[in-house]
Amino acid sequence: MVATLEAALAGAATGIVSDYGYGKLCREVIITLAVWRRAERGRLVADARDLGRLAWLAPCAVTPNEAATAAAALAGIAAGQGDAAARIAALAGADLPARTGAAAVIATLDRDGAVVLRAGCGTLHLLASRAVERADVTGAGEIFAAALALTLAAGAGIAVAARLACAAAGVAVAKPGTATCSVAELRAALAGPVVRPLPAVSRSAGEASALGRAARAADRFHNGCFDILHEGQMAYLEEARALDDLLIVG
Repeated sequence: MVATLEAALAGAATGIVSDYGYGKLCREVIITLAVWRRAERGRLVADARDLGRLAWLAPCAVTPNEAATAAAALAGIAAGQGDAAARIAALAGADLPARTGAAAVIATLDRDGAVVLRAGCGTLHLLASRAVERADVTGAGEIFAAALALTLAAGAGIAVAARLACAAAGVAVAKPGTATCSVAELRAALAGPVVRPLPAVSRSAGEASALGRAARAADRFHNGCFDILHEGQMAYLEEARALDDLLIVG
C-alpha cells in the first residue's frame, strides 16, 4: 500500500486524506505523506474523525463534520443542538486550528452551512447553504473535501474554496445516494439569480435618506453592521441585491 501511495503522490500538488478510523492510515502511511509534504510541498486536505491524529502533518485544511467536532469543540452542545450562533461561538473558542495543526478548519454545520476558522485569524465565515428538500447526505463530506482541494489547487483562498465546496456539496445532497457534482452543476449553483449591473448614480444625502424612508415604509428595509467586510458578508450582500431592485449600502 505504501508503494502504491508513493507512486500516486509522485509529482502530485494536492492530496486528500479521508480517515474514518478503520486502521488503514497506519504509521507507515502517515510517514509516507510526511515525506511527500516535504519533498513536493504538496497541499494536504484531511477529512478525519480524529481531529488531532494528523496534526503533525500540518494540513492546509481539515474538513470535519459537526459530529466530529462536537465532543472536542462544542463545549457540551451536541451536534445539531442549539442555534447556529451558539454552535459557532463554541467553535470559535475551541481553537481548532491549534488542535488539528491545520492552517484552516472548515467545520460543516449541516443546514447552517460551514464555519471557516483560520490559524492566527479570529475571523469566522458563516457560509449559508441552500436548503435542499429530501437531502441525502451520503458522500457529502467527500464532495466537500474534493471541491475544497481542487479550488485550493487552482490558487484560490480558503474562504472562496469553502464557499465553492459548500455549493458542490449542496448539489450532491440533492441527488439520491452517493452522487457527484459536475462543473456545469457547480456553475449553475453558484450563479443563482441573474443580477444585472446597474449604472453608477450619484445621490445626495437627502435623496438617499428619502429612498431609505420610502423603502422602510414599504417594509423593504433591512440593515446590518459591516465592521469588516468578509466572505460571509459579501455573500449576504450579493443575495440581498438579487432579492429586490433597491439596495442601499452606507
